[in-house]
Amino acid sequence: MKPTPTLPFPKDDEVNDLRAAESPKVDPRVKAFILTMRYSGLRISDVATLAADNLNGNRLTLYQAKTGEHVSVLIPSDVTKALLAVKHENPKYFFWHGRSKVSSNAGFWRARIAKIKLAGITNGHLHRFRDTFAVSLLDVDVSIENVDLHRPRPYQY
Repeated sequence: MKPTPTLPFPKDDEVNDLRAAESPKVDPRVKAFILTMRYSGLRISDVATLAADNLNGNRLTLYQAKTGEHVSVLIPSDVTKALLAVKHENPKYFFWHGRSKVSSNAGFWRARIAKIKLAGITNGHLHRFRDTFAVSLLDVDVSIENVDLHRPRPYQY
């Protein structure tokens, strides 16, 4: 089966998506999850199991679960604030209680975020946040070697 490429969110759709996450009906943890995906370029499983000690100031530093590669990324201060405001069920993690399988927790978050329908965007699945992040790095002249999120290599922003 040939993989289907994904594309970044168009800038106007991305703004609409974040507005949908800010609805009073949406759990603030969902907004923090979406912001973390958008501004870190991490896979859903890495955000779903993001440890509190991976955040140091405005920098996320961790090893990706899928590739074991080191990632260090600077995130905007409003994303840091959203993460710090998350009510933790387990103080070690932002979005995980630590008792389930990683895949189960990632599936839980996929379902939660699907409920906001990503603002009705065609093909508005979560992987597009990684693509949007990658394009944002290219927009500020980060080299393609440091942006290549699809091969197992570290990147730093």
